[in-house]
Parts: sequence; structure tokens; C-alpha cells
Amino acid sequence: MSEAVLEGRGITKRFGGLTAVSAVDFTLRKGEILGLIGPNGAGKTTLLNCITGFDSPDEGEVLLQGERIETLKPHAITRKGIARTFQIVQPFPSLTVLDNVTMGALFGAHKKGQEVARAREAAKDKLEMVGLIEKADHLASELTLAERKRLELAKSLATEPEILLLDEVNAGLNPTEIQVAISLIQKIREGGVTILVIEHLMKVIMGLSDRVIVLHHGEKIAEGPPREVTSDERVIKAYLGDKYAAMMDKMS
Repeated sequence: MSEAVLEGRGITKRFGGLTAVSAVDFTLRKGEILGLIGPNGAGKTTLLNCITGFDSPDEGEVLLQGERIETLKPHAITRKGIARTFQIVQPFPSLTVLDNVTMGALFGAHKKGQEVARAREAAKDKLEMVGLIEKADHLASELTLAERKRLELAKSLATEPEILLLDEVNAGLNPTEIQVAISLIQKIREGGVTILVIEHLMKVIMGLSDRVIVLHHGEKIAEGPPREVTSDERVIKAYLGDKYAAMMDKMS
């Protein structure tokens, strides 16, 4: 079994009288893709926010290779090697695609004090990787949604992360664009990056993930290999529905 690189222990986050995440434990192992699924409002993005410093847990610990990080600010967590994307992508619209990614490279975990010229070269490498190098001189505002999603990935990768957290990178994409995104995520993993991905599309989760965690009303209700989790009665009732169970039976 691979070593744990990121762990959550009893993570709880409340907003007033609402408990968005309740005593959630998780382990992300080196080199894996861990899927995080659940219905809208299950607490998935809040959990990511607690990991990356955008929200502070009310209870619990987040450990990066054994070091507690739940009290750190987002920029400090980024510099420790954790990058993330956001469900709603927000590039700098008045900057070029290349300049957007260059900012990520300058901000990166292992690039403190890096010269702008070197950062631009690193940014070009990431644009090549995500298939946007031909759009390097375009304004970010000119990109399609699928291209903006890839730009978001390139910006995150430019920080040279060891761990990448993806928040619904396929939302709003057509089937062809989704397949491109899946191939890109697999390529990123092959490059040595450990990945946690929030995703609503079960075909994507089934094809990408080594393990899956299911949240419901802020609580973890299941964890394990994709097929094991998707046959769990609690998951079917809370999230997938009987039609999905029948479809999986036919595929078995």
C-alpha cells in the first residue's frame, strides 16, 4: 500500500447552524486518484476548502505528510505543494493565456524568487501539456469554457504541485471535451502528481479513480474501490438511485 501524503482526521465545518462537513476522515495515498462524490450540498467543495485554507475547520486536523496544515493560509498551502482548481473558473480575463499561467509559475511551491523569464518558459511547458500553447497570446476572455478549464489546470500545474485537487473540471463540457479532460488527468497522474477529484459524472469516476469516497449531508457514508462503493445500498439510496443500480447489474 502506498504511503499517505494527505490525511484528514475528524474534519468538521459549520456555517451558523448548518454542519457542512461532519467528522470526515480521509487518506490520500501517493500516486493515486481518489474520487470524491455525493449529491449537491454534500460538503465536497467545503472539504476541499478546509484542505486548502479557504475555510478553517471548526474541528479536526489536515496533515500533509504528517505536518498539520489546517491553520495555514491558501498561499502557504500552495507553496507546500498542494494546488487546486475551482468549480467556477476565474482566469484573469484581461491577461493573455500565457500571462495567466506565468503568474501560477511565479507563485509556485518550488519557484520562490524565480525570474519572470524562467517562469514564462515553465508556463509554456504547461500550456503545451494541456493543449493550449497555440492560444498563448490570446486573452483569457476569448477562450471557450473547455479551454478555460484547461487554463485553470495549467495555472495549477505551474505551481509544480505534488498534490492536485480538482473540483468538477468536467462540469459543462460535452462528451468529446470530457474525454480530452480525462486523458489529461491521467497524463498528470503519470507525471507523478497525486490527485483528488470531485466529480458528478459516474462514468468519469468509474474510469479514473482508484478509490472513491462518498459524502452525504456532510458525512462520509462509504469508501472503497469504485465498483464496491457504487453497489453499496447506502450510496444507491442517497445518491445514485435504483436506475443506476439496475444499469450496473446489466453491465456485470
